[in-house]
Amino acid sequence: MSYERDLKQSIALGTAWPCHCGDSNPPSYDTCHTCQTPSWDCACRAVNCGRSSVCRRCDKARGEDITGTFYGIHVLTFEDGDAALTHDRRHAIAALGAFHRTECGERLADVINLGAGLSTGWVRYDPRPDGTWVIPTTADHPAARPATWLIP
Repeated sequence: MSYERDLKQSIALGTAWPCHCGDSNPPSYDTCHTCQTPSWDCACRAVNCGRSSVCRRCDKARGEDITGTFYGIHVLTFEDGDAALTHDRRHAIAALGAFHRTECGERLADVINLGAGLSTGWVRYDPRPDGTWVIPTTADHPAARPATWLIP
C-alpha cells in the first residue's frame, strides 16, 4: 500500500494520528511521514505523537512510563522518589499509600511525614529516546500534568 492510500483510509476510519508538525499519519506508521517524530501506542489502542505524554483518545499518560494505577491515579517512580498524577492531596496519599503497601511492603506514613512530606506542582514527560518525567515543569507547558510527589 502507498502512504497516500493508507492515510486516506485511516482518515476515513478515524484512526489517523496527528503529529505536532500538523501532518496526519496512518496508524501503521511508527514515525511521522513528514518530520520523522516517533509515535507511541496507548493501551486504548490509539496511536499518539511521540512529543505528547498524554493519549489523545483516553487522556491517560504514556502507559510504559507509569509504575501503576491505584484508585484511578497514575503513580510514577523516580530515582529520588514517587509521584501521583493529581493535585488532590487526599487522592495522592491514597494512591501513593496503596503503591507503597503493594509494591514496597511498607506504609506511606513510615516513609514520609504526611503533613510535610508532599509537594504539588506540574510534571511532564520528556519524549527523548530514554524518556524521563521532568519534575517540576511549568503549568503552561502543553504536556504538563498535575502531580503530587514525595519530598525525600
